[in-house]
Amino acid sequence: NTTATGVLSIATAGVDYAAPLSGAGSPEGVVTASPGQMYVNTTPPKELWVKTSGVATNTGWEVFVTL
Repeated sequence: NTTATGVLSIATAGVDYAAPLSGAGSPEGVVTASPGQMYVNTTPPKELWVKTSGVATNTGWEVFVTL
């Protein structure tokens, strides 16, 4: 078991996660990644996005939480 304070931790067997990407605006249709990748929108409304589908595509992003 792992305990973390102030850190979002997502663990799924067999999936490696890279450091979150960031940029201004939505990643949908813009940022190419594979499922499991995270992205932080640095402009209001600040959001954490997670890539849920589409290997090496720029679609399949979903808002996980508004910060």
